[in-house]
Amino acid sequence: MTSPDHALRGALERAALAALFAFVAWGPLAQGSTFPGGRAGLTVLGLLTGGLYLAASALSPAPARPWRSPWALCLWALLGWLTLSVLRAPAGAAPQGLLLAGVMLAALSARGLLVSARRRAAFGAWLLGLTVLMAAYVAAQHLGGGWTLQVDPDTLSGTYYHPSHYTGWVTLALPVCVWAVFQGPQWWVRAAGLSAGVILTGSLLHTNSSSLPTALLAAALAGVLAIWRRHRLLGSLAAAALLAGVGAGVWLLATPPGRHALDDLMGGIQTKSVDRFLVERGKLWTMDAQAAQAAPVTGVGPGNFVSFIPRFRPERAEGPYDLAFNFVNYAHNDYYQLAIELGWTGLALYAALLLLTLAAAPRQDPLGASVTAGLVALWISGLWDAHATVVPGTMAWAWVACGLIAARAWGPLPAPGAARDGRPGALTPDPGLITLGSVPGGKAHE
Repeated sequence: MTSPDHALRGALERAALAALFAFVAWGPLAQGSTFPGGRAGLTVLGLLTGGLYLAASALSPAPARPWRSPWALCLWALLGWLTLSVLRAPAGAAPQGLLLAGVMLAALSARGLLVSARRRAAFGAWLLGLTVLMAAYVAAQHLGGGWTLQVDPDTLSGTYYHPSHYTGWVTLALPVCVWAVFQGPQWWVRAAGLSAGVILTGSLLHTNSSSLPTALLAAALAGVLAIWRRHRLLGSLAAAALLAGVGAGVWLLATPPGRHALDDLMGGIQTKSVDRFLVERGKLWTMDAQAAQAAPVTGVGPGNFVSFIPRFRPERAEGPYDLAFNFVNYAHNDYYQLAIELGWTGLALYAALLLLTLAAAPRQDPLGASVTAGLVALWISGLWDAHATVVPGTMAWAWVACGLIAARAWGPLPAPGAARDGRPGALTPDPGLITLGSVPGGKAHE
């Protein structure tokens, strides 16, 4: 007979899972959560997801509770530091602080809820459905005369109205398309993933985005991992080709002839030369470095970058269009953004969380491997942009992706047919729902 606590725990867990699905849908469908109420909706859904999950976990046996892993402990430490930063900051830190708390709690919930193969398959299908819907929307806008998603351009920060920010979400969506192409159980699932991937890749050519290379890197890396799972030799060749491509890209950026070649190649896409882009970013990063050094121990508080950074402008502008003297709404670097708003300790905790997430990469199923590819590319683009810490819709996917990966981080992986009791999401695994099993020329997957 089912105990009242067990029944309540199951109901809370299912409600948390539904809230998690709604959370990841809200970000892209709300166009980066920029329309009136969009950011608030993402915040409420994240906090609701975390609250329901923690309530379910409180009714679970002690070993299942969500603070018994290095990854979870690191996230809790970051949440605590975020709270301290908000409390010590001037007025105005609460809205962005609540948003960050919401995405962190959603990540914690994903770690606990997305353990079983059945749930991970359902979550992957949900992400694919959202990606297909967004691709259809992008295609419809193109037919209507424009590629970018249109919302209020006066919104302070973190929106898909700016095509460059939209590209951050595409960086995480393209690996989901790759997962569907290689792992889809029916032809129409594979066709949907391929079609969405082609549309989103084509849209990148109309975004004027500095993150275009890392979006393509995300898709390529996910493809290499998928090929590697099927055939080691072909996977090795694909990895070598990818490394050669990355090396060529580094050469193009690092040498004057390479940068001129990039300007010629991307003349119809970009609005400025590569050299001008690097000079402008260099000015911003100089201001960022000075601001990070001058910020209090707990930072200036979430969302207070905008009011703090003007203190570190150069003494005089270089020409009428000096970017340092325009409105700068974020650091254009994930890591400086956190160092300024949460202090160096906040940045260190974030870096530790990324490393702990990456440490789980070798234990991933196909969905987790594809998502890892997207995250790695997004973290690289964080050197010159701030998709994971500023853009709300992209933050939702990025942090939940960390939780999805961390769900398979420690402890023995569930064996087929063996139920695991006590932990939210620990239903009887069914690996056939997430992989294709044995494939020609390869070996059976997990």
